[in-house]
Amino acid sequence: MKLKETEIVQEKIKTLEDLPSPNAIPVFGNAHKTPPKEFNNVLEKWSQEFGGPYFWKFFSRPVVVFNEAESVKEIMRDRPGVFRRFSKVKEVFNEMGIHGIVTAEGAEWRRLRTALAPAFNNRSLESFFPEFCDITERLMFYWKEKCQNGKAFDITADLKRYSVDITCVHLFNEDLNTIDNNDDTFHVSIDIVFSAIYRRLNTPVPYWKLIKFPQDHRLDKAMKKIEKEIYNLIARARKKLENVDDLSQVKGLMEKMIVARAEEGSKRKLSDKEITNNLLLLMLGGEDTSANALTWMFYFLSRYPEIQEKVHREVASVLKDENLPRDKNHILKAFPYLRAVIQETLVLKSPTPFIILETNEDTVVDNIMVPEKTIVIVMNRLSDMKRYEIDHYDDFNPERWLDIRDGKYQLKPNSNHNLAFGYGPRLCIGKSLALIEMVLTAAMMVKNFKILPPKDKDFEIKEYFDFLLRPIGLEVKIAPRS
Repeated sequence: MKLKETEIVQEKIKTLEDLPSPNAIPVFGNAHKTPPKEFNNVLEKWSQEFGGPYFWKFFSRPVVVFNEAESVKEIMRDRPGVFRRFSKVKEVFNEMGIHGIVTAEGAEWRRLRTALAPAFNNRSLESFFPEFCDITERLMFYWKEKCQNGKAFDITADLKRYSVDITCVHLFNEDLNTIDNNDDTFHVSIDIVFSAIYRRLNTPVPYWKLIKFPQDHRLDKAMKKIEKEIYNLIARARKKLENVDDLSQVKGLMEKMIVARAEEGSKRKLSDKEITNNLLLLMLGGEDTSANALTWMFYFLSRYPEIQEKVHREVASVLKDENLPRDKNHILKAFPYLRAVIQETLVLKSPTPFIILETNEDTVVDNIMVPEKTIVIVMNRLSDMKRYEIDHYDDFNPERWLDIRDGKYQLKPNSNHNLAFGYGPRLCIGKSLALIEMVLTAAMMVKNFKILPPKDKDFEIKEYFDFLLRPIGLEVKIAPRS
């Protein structure tokens, strides 16, 4: 490039200080305006106030926020090269003794992705459809008994146990049946871990290295419970393999990783520590996201009975006398209206409405020079809402994702390309599993139950951020369909 051309280009490039920014104060910058549980709301409010990219300071560290879809996708495409996960995430996880595919970067991440990804492809997931359906039917019977008294109940806790059972079957080829056993060991402990991680990410001074408060002791106990359960599951999987002659028939991710260690030259070979850590991370990641997304979806269906009835008619017309979809083609391809409801929920109430990253080197995004080690926040939810011209988080309209052809609903092309699961090389490895869970559970729910609307039509569930976007105090009332 000629010097003259270079000068012209440089004139167009902005620095962070050229961007709009909220007023800051010495030492704290804008950190005092970003309480952790309101963090997402503050970022979205500033996005609406300043428009496109804007700049703020977390104490002395520069933070740039991108909320336009093209910029967000460009940044995500450049992972794990130009951008990495916020380095403090790895630091906090490592302090807790966890390191794996979530915290790894560069060549290490690629190696772990190669080892783990085959367990999440369609062929592998399809082999678990019978078990997934059995667990979903178990939840149905549990709810039929539970709703006999006509009272509302906390559906999120049940969905978390359901997700634990699904995840354990997939990872360990073992059904824990936490639904019937009312076993909250995993999901309560996981909630404690997520809250602790988020709290520590927002704490400028790592006080827990010097002194521990009750919340830190709760974290230690929760981690010990989770690790004990994981170690027990691994031990049982190893014992089971001792009696398996045909190793090609193993199903669970844990079993496959153990088998891969015995294969000469296998690219999927991981150490015992790597196996344990990655199973722990996958367990953490697989439990909360699906449960929270389903909770929000059932909340919307309770508020929009006419949409709920459309989903019911669609599901009932396919399933006939069946209680839930057991045909893999139904799970993967049927129910366009239901899939539109899922898509709408994932956009409006994405479990991960933003992602915090960091630059590995100086780079230019949207004609803005972003220096090395700058904190970069990409606003997944807001960029999706802008892209699809959605004005409000309660503007629930699944038909925006549908066309009508020959009197039937069909999903529009590329209608599932939202950013709820990320984008680019580091797209969430569990996306397909999460969508299968959502289709199975939602189809079972609307086929067998009515989700009753709140008595107060103005009742609105508040959201808060605690590593994931969560609802506050959401209870629903369901009634068996005749």
